[in-house]
Amino acid sequence: MKKSLLLIMSFILVLVLYACTTSKPQQVTVKENVSEVKVVASCNDDNPCTEDLFNQLTQECEHKRLNYCCGDRTCDANERCDQAKHKTVCPEDCPRECPGELALSNLECSGKCIKSEDKYIVDGDTKFTLQVQNIGELSINDVTSIFRCTKENGNIFVSTTTAKTKSGVSFKDYFNNEEKKISLTGIPYGKDKAKYTLEITGNPEEDVTMKCTINAVSIKGSASQEFNLKLVKI
Repeated sequence: MKKSLLLIMSFILVLVLYACTTSKPQQVTVKENVSEVKVVASCNDDNPCTEDLFNQLTQECEHKRLNYCCGDRTCDANERCDQAKHKTVCPEDCPRECPGELALSNLECSGKCIKSEDKYIVDGDTKFTLQVQNIGELSINDVTSIFRCTKENGNIFVSTTTAKTKSGVSFKDYFNNEEKKISLTGIPYGKDKAKYTLEITGNPEEDVTMKCTINAVSIKGSASQEFNLKLVKI
């Protein structure tokens, strides 16, 4: 009896010791390695001189500066005066330095004149008008005018330096309100235009066909306009 009891007690002790020495299974917490993705509406910085990029690594906007860009406060050689267009390519970075240049346009006549296919026919008081313009950027001072009308045989009929009255008609030319000399700013400054008038007064005493040339002249250069004119006696 005692042996049986002892065996039972020994068995129970072994079970208890086994239970105490057996390790419990470890609980491992697994964390998912998920990186946070940053959402950016736009990297546009409204600067035309930067290339706007989004760096996927740093999750930040980057602005790469462009070379030779108008607006970067650096006057590059290709941003200066475009001689063909008479204007500065990038006035934001470079000073306006395109030379002044004269141009004549918009020839019109009013009064007793008729425009035919190849000439103007005049039989009385008439005014020819032109627009004089400085198409450059730098101003032009002391602009004057010269006109000359030459007959078909090559002889000068009338000019700025000859008698202004001939064959019953007189010639007079001027700028704006009978000004003999004008100054013109460049196009960007708003006072780059003027009106030129060649005034013919009287009734022709003979029929004369000629070629007339009007010149606007300054120390910076000149511009000219030609037209055929026929005076008709009535």
